[in-house]
Amino acid sequence: MEEEKIKVIGEGARKKRTVEELNDLFNTFDVSGIDDKIAILKHAMYAEEVFYTPGMNKEQILELEMDVFLTGDWR
Repeated sequence: MEEEKIKVIGEGARKKRTVEELNDLFNTFDVSGIDDKIAILKHAMYAEEVFYTPGMNKEQILELEMDVFLTGDWR
């Protein structure tokens, strides 16, 4: 996904407060790839680099990113 699209969707994601709202946003912009969703959430949280536990798969990383995002501590 191109960087500009990540930025636009990421800025929209900052207004979302639930998993359903995030998934609606992803569906609206036809975002289905896990890597793209992670990149959007990272951009939305102003976090370009996140460290994960070794051995986590992409689904677990996305779940972690969504949990961190929805707690709102990054705001």
